[in-house]
Amino acid sequence: MLSNIATILNYINSNDIELKGDPFLEVTSWDKMEETIKFNFCFPIEKSDSIPQNAQLQFKTLAPIRVLKAEFNGNYSISNNAWYYLLDHAERNNMKIRELPIELYLVDPHVGGDPMNWKAHIFLPLID
Repeated sequence: MLSNIATILNYINSNDIELKGDPFLEVTSWDKMEETIKFNFCFPIEKSDSIPQNAQLQFKTLAPIRVLKAEFNGNYSISNNAWYYLLDHAERNNMKIRELPIELYLVDPHVGGDPMNWKAHIFLPLID
């Protein structure tokens, strides 16, 4: 993820694209046994036909979804602890969920500061 931020931000800044919210990570695959994930790291922008294409970047639209939500404070490298909290909550309450978390980052760790002041919202999609 860290290696991609510079590429994405350079593209956004070079094309004067306005961000429409905080960056987020969308997990697309989670193997709990192997402790691996695949994910999309995203910056929300306004949909437009005039955005220049880029071979390294993909654009998509996310539809609104119902979710379980947790707030995480701390170093983002351990935010997956909140994933397990939400899984446990869903199981105890017989809720059907998709085990594909989304993390919305409210504080940019690149500006420094105490990691205990970093905040993220963690979402687990509900299955209707």
